[in-house]
Formats: sequence, structure tokens, C-alpha cells
Amino acid sequence: MKQRGISLAITLGAAVGLVASFIEIIEYIALIKHPHAALACDLNSVFNCTNVLTKWQSSAFGFPNPIMCIMFFTFMLALGLALLTSAQLARGLCLAAHGISLFFLGFGFWYLQQNTFVIRALCILCIICYGGLIAINAGLLRLHAADTGRGRGVCKRLTRGGADLFGWLIFAALIAFVMLLKFA
Repeated sequence: MKQRGISLAITLGAAVGLVASFIEIIEYIALIKHPHAALACDLNSVFNCTNVLTKWQSSAFGFPNPIMCIMFFTFMLALGLALLTSAQLARGLCLAAHGISLFFLGFGFWYLQQNTFVIRALCILCIICYGGLIAINAGLLRLHAADTGRGRGVCKRLTRGGADLFGWLIFAALIAFVMLLKFA
């Protein structure tokens, strides 16, 4: 994946996550105004945002998770757009962005696990956000493979021949498979 493809992966992943997070905030507000109304993202008993958004896991840090997601995806969108314009970003900024992105990848994995096995319902918007997050992490890994700093060799080996992209696809497929097994 060349620089433009990396930038597009980060930008599109961030844009998708930002839109889904924004819609989720709108759903939160609707739920606060009308606690017993069905939300637009309540598709059935499995894909049921109401069941997810009313649980403590949806405010793990004391405020709704989508607020945190909006801040994260906005930052990543700005980073992706800067990369699209061929801006030279400081290595420290890119490493910090990747660190934050990895935190969100872990947090999102925990959250989807809680949705699947504890809450026993899935938020379609959260799944969309996680898809965007996977795209961002894939792009950032590729960005670091092109870097000349420490750890470059490890990233180069991971990205050689597309093995990293295959790994991200397997990761996403495994999550989907576990959800399918749980709710099928």
C-alpha cells in the first residue's frame, strides 16, 4: 500500500467512525428524551442499540463512549487529511497517534466482547466504528513500515507481501464469526 493508499485508509476509516459516532450520540440524546422509544438503530433483538446504550459499558469512563470516539475519529481524520496532502508529520505525532489508536483497538475489542457475551446485544454503530478503527490501525502500521526509525524492520516484515492486511482481515473475520456463533 503506497502513501496515498495509507492516507486513504486512515481518512476513510476515521470518516466512517466519525459519522457512526455522531449518529450514536444522536441516538443517545433520543434515548434520554424518550427512554421507552425504539431507536432507529434497533433492527431486531440482536442488533439493538437501546439494550447496549443503557448499560454501564457504554459509559465506561463516566461519559458516553461516542463522545470519546468523536474526539478520536476527528483527530484521526485530521491526521489522514494531512497525510493526503503529503504533509510531513513529526514522527512523534505519528507514533502517539498509533499508540492512541492501539488503545482504542483494545478498548473497542473489550466493548464488543461485553456487547456479545455480557449485554447479549450488538450495536450496529459500534461495529461500524470498530471497522473504521481497524482500517486506521492497518494504515498506521503501514505508515510505520515506511518510517526510517527504530522498529522499522519489524513493521517491514509485517507488511511485506500484504501479510498485515491479511492479518487484519482474519482479525475482523474472527470477531464476526464469534458474534455469528453467539447469536445464530
